[in-house]
Amino acid sequence: MSKGCLIKGLIISTVVLAGIFYVLTVRLDDWVLNPIKDTLYSSTFDEIEKNMNDLKDTQYKDSLVVLFKDYAKKFKSLKEINLNDMGKRAEQIGVLLSDSLVSKEDFDRIKYLLEKSKNQNEKSKEN
Repeated sequence: MSKGCLIKGLIISTVVLAGIFYVLTVRLDDWVLNPIKDTLYSSTFDEIEKNMNDLKDTQYKDSLVVLFKDYAKKFKSLKEINLNDMGKRAEQIGVLLSDSLVSKEDFDRIKYLLEKSKNQNEKSKEN
């Protein structure tokens, strides 16, 4: 193998690797993260809306619906999603709503859980 062939190979492989690195760093959100986020968003929040219809009418039901819609809007703008944290919160909310009644204590606890999740996501944005 001649020196010229080796140099051409190194230059071409460097350009190809730089191109791959650029695409992964710049377009990763558009090609990977946003489709995953959209899938999570649609499946999770569609399920929440169905479950909201199953709840008995109380004075806190409408407020809870508004609270979840507000959280859903903020969810789409997140850069990072902690699935373990999200799963734990969903389980806690599911336990609170298992009796199909939304009491003041349930509403306050759910509001606290969603605000805590939102604050953790805002802290991760800052870092």
